[in-house]
Amino acid sequence: MAIFRIKTGDTLPVLAVQVIDSNGDAYNLGGCTAKFIMAKFAGGTTKVNASANITSESDGYVEYRWTTDDTDTADRYEGEFQITTVNGKIFSVPVYPKLYIEIEQDMGD
Repeated sequence: MAIFRIKTGDTLPVLAVQVIDSNGDAYNLGGCTAKFIMAKFAGGTTKVNASANITSESDGYVEYRWTTDDTDTADRYEGEFQITTVNGKIFSVPVYPKLYIEIEQDMGD
């Protein structure tokens, strides 16, 4: 299980993943688009559904840059990057292990 932790109101660190194919190689994201989706843990409401950045097509890296609205509520979430290929096919990563996000209350709030 992968857990990404961030505090309420924070916009760093950036959430970044490398997309790997079934052979363990970096998936070439050339011509692809990406978005990031985050929902409350265990099937809750969607908190984020926004464009993500492909930072290295050939190495398969994609990232999401947080806004303060994304991290304004302390709770547990699940997230995924949805990739749309150049021919319109869609796949989501990670599949396993899932990506869990914990937004913890900032001590200054």
